[in-house]
Amino acid sequence: MKHIEFETIAIRNFFTYGNIPVVVNLKQPGCTLIQGVDLDNVANGQGANGVGKSTILNAMLYLYGNITPDGLSIDDIVNNVNNKNCSVSGTVLVDGVKYTITKYRKSSEKPEKNYIEIFKDDDVTHNLAKGTMAD
Repeated sequence: MKHIEFETIAIRNFFTYGNIPVVVNLKQPGCTLIQGVDLDNVANGQGANGVGKSTILNAMLYLYGNITPDGLSIDDIVNNVNNKNCSVSGTVLVDGVKYTITKYRKSSEKPEKNYIEIFKDDDVTHNLAKGTMAD
């Protein structure tokens, strides 16, 4: 059986996450606590519902399993404000070998609008996925 360790997840223009990438470090001793803070509700600082905690898990499901929540289409994951350049990237160790996987949706920055990259041991000169994803 393979030993898998999730190290990071980076989210950009994915559901409620905007154009500035958010990186979550998953490789820390013990448990990782994800605490929501509603920055739009500054009057009383309360209300952490709908601030993106579950979206982190949804990003991992999309990245590693191509699964979207609640039967949504793949294009529904793209932030509806920016409506382009969605990316989810994760770093994972598989039996001690590092892989970085990045999926792009509606990208204007890659050769194809829907694109995937898989790099082994930080070798960014050789994309193991060959690039293009089906629409």
